[in-house]
Amino acid sequence: MKTLKIVFKTLPVLYFLLVSCSSDDKSPPRAGFELSDTEPVQWDVVNLNSYATGDVTVYEVKGGDFVLKDDVAALMFLETGTYTITQTTRNDYGEDAYTVTVEVLPPNNHYKIGNSAFAIKSNPTVKNIGSKTEIRFINDVDNQAYPDDLILLPVNNNQDLPAKYLYDGTGNHTGTYLLHITKNSNAAENTYDWTMDWSGNDGDGDLIIDLIYSDKNNPENNAYEIRINEYTLSTGYFNFTGSGFVEEDKRPFSIYYRGKMVLN
Repeated sequence: MKTLKIVFKTLPVLYFLLVSCSSDDKSPPRAGFELSDTEPVQWDVVNLNSYATGDVTVYEVKGGDFVLKDDVAALMFLETGTYTITQTTRNDYGEDAYTVTVEVLPPNNHYKIGNSAFAIKSNPTVKNIGSKTEIRFINDVDNQAYPDDLILLPVNNNQDLPAKYLYDGTGNHTGTYLLHITKNSNAAENTYDWTMDWSGNDGDGDLIIDLIYSDKNNPENNAYEIRINEYTLSTGYFNFTGSGFVEEDKRPFSIYYRGKMVLN
């Protein structure tokens, strides 16, 4: 039974010490542990499940930046790349060590339009616009002349941004949002492949924004998870001299993003 935990942290190496009750076993100790997830993604929390038999167990973690979560043997990986985690356990009859190497992968940030998926290549910008918050992705697309311009507009009325936003085309109620997309957008010449009805008559899927990592010393390091599992786009073009928006097609849409947002 573990009775004491002491944490020493000096990046990029983390040491934490677990002290267990002494036993009458006079055998040399055996080190050993496993990760709750062997293919973690950046900002995942991974438990270190120990089966060491020593009285004192020390972990050493090397690699990118990370934090110890909830004062338990669980790590959140803040960067991608290779981490090594070494457990050393000892008692009065010896010492043993065990090392695990793990590759932390980047998140699969993307959005889908119809059957086509598009990787999100940069962090979005965020700014307040009245009662709304604009989260904007200007996203370069392979083999496309100009970027996609994707804007999420959650209506938060100055509340905390992380929340579940229900779709409401009027945008008049707390907890709602609007979505605007312009495909292959040449902003300088105001040309595009297609856009959406900016009056907000599209949509049906909820927008969920979660704060998954909070840096109290530097909020610019905060990480968020943004997702819409299903949304129906009414896409077409604007006829400014005639009927206004002309719908050409309905397109299903979804988005998944995990990462930082740039204050604009």
